[in-house]
Amino acid sequence: MPPGDYIFDVTATDVDGDAGHLSVPVTVAAIPARITLSADLQALGAIREPVNVQIDVESQTEVQEVDVRVDGAQVAVFDAFPADFVLDPFLFAPGAHSIEFVARDASGAEGAVSQTMEIAALPPRITLSPSTFAGPLSEPTDVALTLSSQTEITEVAVTLAGETTHLTPQPELVFTLDPARLTPRRAARFDPCHRLGRYDRLGRARRPDCGAAAGGVD
Repeated sequence: MPPGDYIFDVTATDVDGDAGHLSVPVTVAAIPARITLSADLQALGAIREPVNVQIDVESQTEVQEVDVRVDGAQVAVFDAFPADFVLDPFLFAPGAHSIEFVARDASGAEGAVSQTMEIAALPPRITLSPSTFAGPLSEPTDVALTLSSQTEITEVAVTLAGETTHLTPQPELVFTLDPARLTPRRAARFDPCHRLGRYDRLGRARRPDCGAAAGGVD
């Protein structure tokens, strides 16, 4: 029921057809929206994998939107419910964070639910383009590495045919593999993971699990 002034009207009629009436004025206050979440993030411990949180809202008037805020910063907005919010731990720094879901309805009333969560320290992610090499390299080939991390990447090293090249960390690195400068050999392994992110910003040693990324010349 939307907030406002109403009349509570009751009529009672007996078998003779006589009716009694009672009317009482009622003022309905604006009540904040009620938010229901499908997950208790604090109970999950250190979060390493994406978590789906379903958001449902009850309100006196139409819900306009729900803001999702992590440490006070807006990370998502929804205007249809129920809604699914996917929490990707890779998007946040390791450690404790607060997460708040704030609903606002047509009357301007707001309701909120807050939780705390723990984000696990995850290794950097590496994407290679092309992801594989179809056959022997016969001409110079451009290779792009896209790098992302929860914290600052301090070191990137690329190893091919036993030779290691150190690169300045950037979100995307593009370089050329020139077969004329490589000694032909079987199954020369391209290892973009080699020593990438050997230490994170907090000084912790780690080797990322960036999957198979191999190619070579025969």
